[in-house]
Amino acid sequence: MHRKRLEVSMRHGGDLSQVSVAHNTIEQNWLDLSTGIAPVPYPLPTVPLSDWQRLPQDNSMEELIASARHAYKVPYSASIIAAPGTQILIQLLPILHPDVQQVRILGPTYNEHAICWGRSVKNTQTVVDLQDLRKADVRVITNPNNPDGRVVDLKILKELAEQSYRESQLMIVDEAFADITPEVSIVPHCGDSGLIVLRSFGKFYGLAGLRLGFAIGAVDIIKRLGAAIGPWAISGPACYIAKQALYDDNWARKARLDYKKQATRLDTILIKYGIEIIGGTSLFRLGQFERAAHLHNALAKQGIWTRKFCQNPCWLRFGLPGHASNFIRFETALIHALSTL
Repeated sequence: MHRKRLEVSMRHGGDLSQVSVAHNTIEQNWLDLSTGIAPVPYPLPTVPLSDWQRLPQDNSMEELIASARHAYKVPYSASIIAAPGTQILIQLLPILHPDVQQVRILGPTYNEHAICWGRSVKNTQTVVDLQDLRKADVRVITNPNNPDGRVVDLKILKELAEQSYRESQLMIVDEAFADITPEVSIVPHCGDSGLIVLRSFGKFYGLAGLRLGFAIGAVDIIKRLGAAIGPWAISGPACYIAKQALYDDNWARKARLDYKKQATRLDTILIKYGIEIIGGTSLFRLGQFERAAHLHNALAKQGIWTRKFCQNPCWLRFGLPGHASNFIRFETALIHALSTL
């Protein structure tokens, strides 16, 4: 009796437990290239036992916020709130703005923005032209963008933010991948009520399981987000680990150089075997291939998990393999996969 192969629809972060069941493969045997999470995590410090035993203390949260202000270069005119991942912030923002009539999201991008705003705002649209953002009460931009790495010029971002402030509108900039290119960040220009910036800790530092993100903006909206999130949202160990990482400028500089080298090596492999690079950041590459869905499945049969896109069947996203042995494994699997198409 043959086992029926399940059709896997991957959630945004990948779900190897689901994938493993569908492909009858042990979860630990996969090489997961489906995410944009750094493949080598920040080296974990030894967390004091007291941080595991008690609720997070006020001074721990204050130190975490100070480290985020340092790492992201947050001006003192802006406030910061920490949350258990940016996803909860994306979900809360529509709830805190019930009177919004029109939302425009620059896309294609991370689909949770449209999903969350669409639950409460009927007139929620994803647009491809920056000019269309000007017609909305809420404007959402992911910068650098996922999955194509598109970067909106900082001058244009500032102009849109200033317009949002003048017209009492809201502009949300999702900078989940800005750690890799901090020069594109609009955070140093935060502080006005028309702008909120979201930052993700887990991607650049390779610690997505820590579940930590930040919202940066004017005092009033940050206070409202804090009240909605509630007390003790961030664990003591998460505060301790993230504080060490966010202050570690030397590690961050070296990581950026290493990720850039890895992305270049990945590009070389993909181009060599006929996959066109059409975008990405130093943490992931977006490739175009006529038979992308077939290639995705052929790689999956060898334990290599990539990200495919229903809205564009010719796209595949590849995260960084990480260690040299994983690059070899990926290239070997790619050669074999292409030979079966």
